[in-house]
Amino acid sequence: MRTYSVFAPPRMAGTLEEDAQSLVFVRHGWSLAALFVPLIWMIVRRLWWVLLAYVIVVVAIQLLSLAVPELVTTGLSVAVAIIVMVEAGQLRLESMAAKGFREIAVLEARNRNEAEHMFFAQWLADRDAIEPVDRPRPSRGPLHRPSSAAPPALPGFSS
Repeated sequence: MRTYSVFAPPRMAGTLEEDAQSLVFVRHGWSLAALFVPLIWMIVRRLWWVLLAYVIVVVAIQLLSLAVPELVTTGLSVAVAIIVMVEAGQLRLESMAAKGFREIAVLEARNRNEAEHMFFAQWLADRDAIEPVDRPRPSRGPLHRPSSAAPPALPGFSS
């Protein structure tokens, strides 16, 4: 089983379909794509600050290769790649929080489709449970008058 977090944007649209489309499911854990194609993975996931930090680290390792043996820089490159792979899920979680998204659910499922099915089944059930109930409006009483009506004239005074 894998763990998924469900994130909602800072402001929901209000309609059920738009709200459902704006939710983001993030899988916790490592990512092979982050290991083998980290730049593309970061661009697709819109991890701009992580991408900037990664590029700076890679450039620093390349500059370091001018002064130290190749074995050292290769080891550093592999270490950075493994760190990015292992921390991929956490990087996405923190990025979503930094963008103002709210974590609204955490669930375990075999894959993303199952996670979405589980979440939306519960979400729709919860929404149906809190729908407003038609209730009679309270009476305003004899003192209520429409705002367009003129106030009654006082005895002895004419307008």
